[in-house]
Amino acid sequence: MVSCISLGISGIIITRNRTNLTPIARRRIKEYEDDNKNLLTEIRRLKGVVSRQKQGPTIHEADIKAGEGGTILDTIIDGLPQNYKKIARKYKHMIEPVVLNADGSLKPEVVEKIKSITTQGPKQQLDPIADRSL
Repeated sequence: MVSCISLGISGIIITRNRTNLTPIARRRIKEYEDDNKNLLTEIRRLKGVVSRQKQGPTIHEADIKAGEGGTILDTIIDGLPQNYKKIARKYKHMIEPVVLNADGSLKPEVVEKIKSITTQGPKQQLDPIADRSL
């Protein structure tokens, strides 16, 4: 009986010593938790960046009526993803004669296209399999 009690007590002591965390282990766990928190914050930030890029530039009716085609063209270029901005700025001098009149205002067909795009709102994500079946 005495041996059973001593065996039980020694088993409790052994398991307690094995389950206690050392200061090094506690520090590592805290570092992992901090790294995880930083990664989650970075993921949220990047999701916001991607969301803003998907949204694209916002052009209002007042901007179009103002008649300054150069500023609208700059707004469209600024709304592009970073890798396309460089290309668009490089060829902006070639695009301006196509979309702007001699007085610097947008051509009517460009205005109509911009109005049709802005009034449609965000594009709906469609199922490609459903598109093929139609």
